Amino acid sequence: MRRHDSYEESTDWRQLGAFAAGIALGLALGAGAALLFAPRTGEETRELLGERARRLGGQMTDRWDDLRHDAERAVRRSRRKLRRGLTRSRWAVEDVADRR
Repeated sequence: MRRHDSYEESTDWRQLGAFAAGIALGLALGAGAALLFAPRTGEETRELLGERARRLGGQMTDRWDDLRHDAERAVRRSRRKLRRGLTRSRWAVEDVADRR
């Protein structure tokens, strides 16, 4: 494609159509082969996928609970540190006030 040619003039629609047809044919053949050589029936596959989804959901729930507990623990720890810091600051202010 030369620099001054427009995009429409340089597009070979026949080649593009042949490429798209090849992709469609490959998808159809692949899907057919998958159906022919599948190790399980559709019902068994759906059941297996359902079991895996439930297991994954349980794992995600457990991890979310762990994260929530860790966050709650971090908040409690931060509050304790803040209270200690405020108490120490109050003591420091009282010490300065007493020295005057």
